[in-house]
This record gives sequence, structure tokens and C-alpha cells, in this order.
Amino acid sequence: MSNETNPSEIMPGVILVASWGYNMTINDYCKVLENTGKTLKCVMISCRIEDDNGSGGGRSMPIPELEISEPFRIRINKRENYTSLVGSYPYTKDGKRKGHWHIWDGKPNYYNTWD
Repeated sequence: MSNETNPSEIMPGVILVASWGYNMTINDYCKVLENTGKTLKCVMISCRIEDDNGSGGGRSMPIPELEISEPFRIRINKRENYTSLVGSYPYTKDGKRKGHWHIWDGKPNYYNTWD
């Protein structure tokens, strides 16, 4: 997320995406429930496959109405030249897996499950 976006303008209902993976590209989506100015209260949401190339790749889209986790927090880290959204994934028991989230642009996201 660039410094051009004011974190206080991230309203409830905004969808965030985090892409991750070593040999794969996995997309996770969450929906903002509340913005305190320092944190975002969010919930993970499901996604659907928009197209599948038949060999483990394609594009995915979030399904905002299909919540799949308990609410969790994402920190708003505002720096001089950059703002980042970082939070522990709600489904990791130790809280060590962090996600770097970005505002979803409304377009299908590329994924692949090739490993």
C-alpha cells in the first residue's frame, strides 16, 4: 500500500488481499469490519476460481459474503514514505505467520498451485 492511500479512509467492507508462496502463488482475502486508525479488524473470506488453465493455475476472486474465520487484527504501520498493513493469520496457532495485505483492486488475481 503506498503512502498515497490514507489508512483512515479504509472503511468497513473494503477487501484486502495477500499473495504468498515459495513455488506457488496463493491468494488470501479478508474483509475490513472496523478501522480504529491503528488497526483494522478483519475477517477472512472465501474465494472462487474465475478460470482454471487445467494445470493448477488461473485467477481467483473473493466472495465477500462468505466469511471463514473469527475476526482478527491487522496493524497499520505508517512510515514516512510508506504505509503497510501487517497481521498474523487467524488460523495459525502460534501467530508467527504474518500476512502483508494490500487493498484489492477489484480484478481477478493470478494464482498457481504448481509445486
